[in-house]
Amino acid sequence: MVSPCQDGAAHERHVLATVGSGNWYQSEHDELRFSPSERVLESVWLHIPEVNADLAEPLARWRALPSTPGTLGLVGSDPFDQVPATTRMFGADGTLVCAYGAIASGAETRLEVAEGCSVVVGDGDLVGWFIEDAERFVVRSWEFPGSAVEDREFQTRMAEFFDLVAEPNLEALEDGEPDVIERLSVLRDGIDLGGGVQARRAALRETVAELVDFFG
Repeated sequence: MVSPCQDGAAHERHVLATVGSGNWYQSEHDELRFSPSERVLESVWLHIPEVNADLAEPLARWRALPSTPGTLGLVGSDPFDQVPATTRMFGADGTLVCAYGAIASGAETRLEVAEGCSVVVGDGDLVGWFIEDAERFVVRSWEFPGSAVEDREFQTRMAEFFDLVAEPNLEALEDGEPDVIERLSVLRDGIDLGGGVQARRAALRETVAELVDFFG
């Protein structure tokens, strides 16, 4: 999420004051909100898909594009639906990249809409987005990131989380598969709250613990 909102009530007011995709409550579609007068992007709420894929090639291509600080403009009708990305990859360097369906083959443009967060437009539509050093932006709920300090051990735990909490493991969790629940328990217990950036670690550990409690 890249947004000025500090809580759910502020988000509701923000949605009512803007136009675009999404609604006042968390939508199953990606949320892109635009100013109703100038029709420029004011916030995004992007969903991370639950399907891992090898996106190394498109990510390398997208990162090689000139990074242009900029924004998106709304030129069509509103409201509209923006279907979320379909695949994801958490790279070895800590970059989280997500792709919308088939990768476009035409000219592409990379827009850096916020620090470390880029969206890629190709063939007149969004084709993907990525966040560099994504660990810096892990927070609880509506919190704002409080530190830019690297925590490489935590990044490793994040990689384990993205590898584990994905299909087909999610379906196995719903079926009560004890092996996946055990792996989640090991991940939860391996997130050391005594070092690194504790706020990030606590947020991830709570998420994993909730999964263990729900499916265990």
